[in-house]
Amino acid sequence: MRNSRVSCCDYSFPKVPSQSDRIGIVKRLGFDLVDVGLFLTDDSELVSDPAGHAEKLRDALQAYDLACEDLFYTAGATFEEMAPNQRSGRDRAGRRRGFIAAAQLASDCGIRGMTILPGTIWPGDFEGGWETCVEELSWRSEKASGLNLELRIEAHAGSIAPIPELAARLCAEVPGLRLTLDMSHFELQSVTLDRVLPLAPITGHLHIRAAKPGAIQVRWTQNETNFAALLEALRTESYRGAYCVEYVPMTKWRCDEIDVITETLATRTALAELGVT
Repeated sequence: MRNSRVSCCDYSFPKVPSQSDRIGIVKRLGFDLVDVGLFLTDDSELVSDPAGHAEKLRDALQAYDLACEDLFYTAGATFEEMAPNQRSGRDRAGRRRGFIAAAQLASDCGIRGMTILPGTIWPGDFEGGWETCVEELSWRSEKASGLNLELRIEAHAGSIAPIPELAARLCAEVPGLRLTLDMSHFELQSVTLDRVLPLAPITGHLHIRAAKPGAIQVRWTQNETNFAALLEALRTESYRGAYCVEYVPMTKWRCDEIDVITETLATRTALAELGVT
């Protein structure tokens, strides 16, 4: 990792079609670290040529002299399609093939960690879905470890682990699994800070954006998340990961109502004031 520990995600700029150009925007904003999103509705091209995809990403990172802290990988058009705990064995096998290709890409690019979504709740069968989730994530964690990757899940609203207690349980039941902690998903649900801070020891990566109860993404001037307390908890645990500023202009949760560049820069300034540069 470089001296800077603050990253910016390239998927803040989804209207820019070229991955290389999105990474270039991150550089022009003054960041030395980038989080790369690999959000696919169809992963067949990745599965058929992971090395080719890795070469393109590697070339873009080298062209802009950026290091990549995390590869955020999903495949599918809905949370249900993206879930590793698919109901059918055939679908689970397909998701495994995509994961292996993405993990190989990350490894080939020298990326330290990889974030995926934890899974979904299937109506009427929470425990069965949970058991499948643990099985599938355990398989992924083992494969990632073999490629010197840290596997992380983002515990998000609408997932099988939407609250801190379930996120902690999942990480406890899956060997080697870590958390990409995004406080905004808990802020959205009005989860209190005392329930979130115990996640600090299992946090491998951070997504940071302004949020408040009922709103997952707001302007920094409207932020109600206690980042000072979170950062102190992480320092106590000797957190060594990056701090990714993550604003996304998607329509879901009304996230398209802010200017992502303005808020990205405001958040970076606020992190510096909290001692994170």
